[in-house]
Amino acid sequence: MVPEDGAQQAAAATAEHPAVSEVDSFRRQVDDLASKTDVLERRVNEVVGFYDGKKHGSGGRRASGSSRYAANGARDSNCKGMPDLTRQLTGIIRQITSHEWSAPFLQPVDVVGLQLDDYHKIITKPMDFSTIQNKMEGKDGTKYKSVREIYSDVRLIFTNAMTYNDEHHDVHIMAKLLLEKFEEKWLQLLPKVENEVDICSLICYRFCFDMDMCYLAFDNNKLDPIVLGKETTGGTK
Repeated sequence: MVPEDGAQQAAAATAEHPAVSEVDSFRRQVDDLASKTDVLERRVNEVVGFYDGKKHGSGGRRASGSSRYAANGARDSNCKGMPDLTRQLTGIIRQITSHEWSAPFLQPVDVVGLQLDDYHKIITKPMDFSTIQNKMEGKDGTKYKSVREIYSDVRLIFTNAMTYNDEHHDVHIMAKLLLEKFEEKWLQLLPKVENEVDICSLICYRFCFDMDMCYLAFDNNKLDPIVLGKETTGGTK
C-alpha cells in the first residue's frame, strides 16, 4: 500500500508534469490575449509597427510580406472613413487659424526673440499650427496615424499657452477662447471619430489577435507546426 504522503507526492508530480504545465501556460496566455479588447485603439496604432519590426523565434523569423499586406489591406479597405475625418478636422483647424486671435499660435514660440528664458523649463513639448501642418503632410518624416493625434496636438497648443501665461495675460485669454471654440467643433465630429475607430480597431485587432496566436505558439513550440498551416521540416506549403 502506498503511504498517503507518497500518493500525494505522486499526484503532485503528475500535476506538475512539464507537458501539462506548458499547456496550462499557453492557455493562460491565450486567455490573456483574449481579454485585451479594452485596448483596441492602441492596437490599431501599433499594428503596422508590429508586422514591420517584430521578429519571431531565435532564428529571427519575421512576419511574412503577405501577412503584413493582409493586415494593412484589412485596415485600408475597411477604414475608408479616416481620410474624410481628417479633411473635416482640417476644415475645423482652418476655421480656428483664420480667427483674428490665432496669430500667436501659428508658428513656434520665438523663445529667443521674446527672451523667454524659462519657456522650455515649463513647456516640455512645444506645439504650433505650422508644426501640425508639416506633420499632417509628412514633411518631418513622421505622420499622424489618427485624427485623435491631431486633436491632441491642437489642444496642446492652447494648453501650453495657458500654462505658461498668467490667466490675466492676453495670450492666455486668447488661447482659452480658441480652445473652447475648437472643443465645441471637435465634439460635433467626435461621434464619427468613435464610430470609425471602433470599426477599424475591431478589424485590425481580430487579425492581429489571430496572428498572435500563431506566432506565440510557434515561438514557444507549444503547438504542432501543422496547426499553423505550414510545415517546418521539409514539407510543402
